[in-house]
Amino acid sequence: MSIVKPINKHYGLLAVSVLFGTALSSALPIARAECVNTPPCTITFDAGCPNAGEMCGAFFDGGGGCEFAGLKFCYNTGLFSYRVDDANPLTIELSNDLIELEVFFASVGPIASGEMHFFDAADEEVGVPIESNGDCLLIMPDPQSRVFKEAVRTIEVTAVGGTVYIDTFVATYSQSPAGPPDFNDDCDVGPADLAALLGAWGPCPGPCEPGDPAETC
Repeated sequence: MSIVKPINKHYGLLAVSVLFGTALSSALPIARAECVNTPPCTITFDAGCPNAGEMCGAFFDGGGGCEFAGLKFCYNTGLFSYRVDDANPLTIELSNDLIELEVFFASVGPIASGEMHFFDAADEEVGVPIESNGDCLLIMPDPQSRVFKEAVRTIEVTAVGGTVYIDTFVATYSQSPAGPPDFNDDCDVGPADLAALLGAWGPCPGPCEPGDPAETC
């Protein structure tokens, strides 16, 4: 003869904690597909010109477009770069949060200079601007890179005194949240999420109907 005893709230909480902890420990070694770092995406301007539509999560608005100028040192790869000059500033709108950028950014002539400024979703400037780094008629400038502490959604590029070229635009975007168990959206299901679950343990604010159509519980 077996006796079934009711499980009180404390034992129920312990059981949920153990089960959730077991699920966490089994899930931790496995990265969720939607939570893996987005691989860097590169625009070289040879496969297509971004001002014709979005490429690599970036939409290029303005500037002089993709150009073959016959100046071999003004291209980091291929035969095309993106032109920006005094009369044609460029705005790059990003579809996701940019966390790192590598870009070839060179001037044409000793007088011309260019700047890239970075802005978050609230249009607040983020980080330090990138300046064009050398006359590409004379030298082959190195690509420049930036890592951002705050997410970037817009890049504004201006030129003064002539023409600058952009090439090898390598964008790395932030991860996506891990899904419903990732309560704090840090792309990791771990102890902090368990703490959030336990912190919300208790009666529902109500009303709580079967199926909870209002999603109040």
